Amino acid sequence: MSSYVGYPIAICLLVCACSSSMLIHAAEPEPNYAEAKWNKSWIGMDYGTLTGHLVEGDMVDVNVEYYLDPAEHFGTTKLLFEALGPRIPKPGIEGVQHIYYGNQRTEIIPGRGKHTFQFKIPEASQRNRLLFLARFIDGRDRTWPWDTRASAWFVRKGGFFELDSGKLGNLFTYKEPVRMFARLKDVKDTGQKKILKYEVHDATRTMVAKGAIEFTVEKDGQTVPVDLDLKQRGVFSFSAEVDG
Repeated sequence: MSSYVGYPIAICLLVCACSSSMLIHAAEPEPNYAEAKWNKSWIGMDYGTLTGHLVEGDMVDVNVEYYLDPAEHFGTTKLLFEALGPRIPKPGIEGVQHIYYGNQRTEIIPGRGKHTFQFKIPEASQRNRLLFLARFIDGRDRTWPWDTRASAWFVRKGGFFELDSGKLGNLFTYKEPVRMFARLKDVKDTGQKKILKYEVHDATRTMVAKGAIEFTVEKDGQTVPVDLDLKQRGVFSFSAEVDG
């Protein structure tokens, strides 16, 4: 007689319900540039490195601070830095245009920040003024409708003298006497007598003053004062030369 020990057997029927799914991304809404006022953000340039003694060929750091408001940021925003020189006549173009020394740009994010652009002082010419512009570029690669500006002056590496006024930006108030200086440098022939000839033109290129000043060469850093008796107010160009 055989015996059988039975174990309870549980039969489980596992029913799997399989389904497939797909992740659907909602389309990003198109930026509404028409509603942007472009008046919540700002840009500022630090003059700290621009008021020193700048010489052609030197590298200068131009520090730009900014605040980009999130409401005016559409996808991407870039900070654009441009460098220009004086306005000069150009062949085939009526009037005058700035010399263009190129641009640099960097992508930024909303919030407050600071970026340093490195700029090489260009070769000196008759008018050695620099104009720097900083502005934002939106996601369409278009510049914003405003910019921030800063200016600077630089001098030649060589030469016998440089012109100066001792006034920030060469600005004189109405009651101040207008006095320019020729500052001698690389002096070699001390004791020589020389003549500085100068001319002054107004914004229309009309000559409003001219003259000549005799002086004796003494040392580096010597200043030759030029007092200008201008009969009108405005913006003027002062140029000078010394023979020999």
